[in-house]
Amino acid sequence: MKKLCVLLCLIICISTLSGCFSLLPTPQTDDKSTSGNDKTDTSSQVELGSDKEIVLKANHPMYLDDVQAATSIWENEIDAKKVVVGGHFDSVYGDDHIMKISTSEDEVNGNEVEYISAVDIYFYRFDEAVSFEDALDIIATYLPEEKIQQYFKEEMSVSEPTDTGNDTRYAKFYELINSGDSVIPKMSDSFGVMVWVDENGNATEARIDYVVYGPFDDETMDVWNYNYFAK
Repeated sequence: MKKLCVLLCLIICISTLSGCFSLLPTPQTDDKSTSGNDKTDTSSQVELGSDKEIVLKANHPMYLDDVQAATSIWENEIDAKKVVVGGHFDSVYGDDHIMKISTSEDEVNGNEVEYISAVDIYFYRFDEAVSFEDALDIIATYLPEEKIQQYFKEEMSVSEPTDTGNDTRYAKFYELINSGDSVIPKMSDSFGVMVWVDENGNATEARIDYVVYGPFDDETMDVWNYNYFAK
């Protein structure tokens, strides 16, 4: 009789425990095949504008501006290797970039700054041809008119055939009115603005640089009367 009672107690305990486990929630497993999480997200890809839209981006920095403005406004274009800023040149970026922003460090108003010391625009790499007139308009957006008008004077403005004879180089050169003026970086007390045009009247390249490229031949050069700030 005692054994029968013990057996009944064991059966009751086992039944009770079984009921308790049946109340526990069943673990859920993610079905990755239907969750959609394995799909590639393409929404973050940035659409770049046309090459002309890139170089004419609103509020873009100009010659002599702080270089930080260039790295921020063209962040996506730099990532896409369409614009080069700083010391990375063709050997690093190949032939895909359409513009190069060179930088230098110098003292301005007693402070050491990194500024834009040259701008190169490669029109021949653009997705569409750029006329000479359009190129001049683009170049003008990189010239700080107020600063140039206040601190510089025009030294020379000429045109001349290139060595190949097929292209023409148009150049304007400026020099500081008061040499050593502290508001202008020392190495940029003179600079040139140059544009190369092919035989079809399309611009191939433009450069704003404190390095003056020459010399010009008195026998082949002509006076070029053009004012970037007249419009």
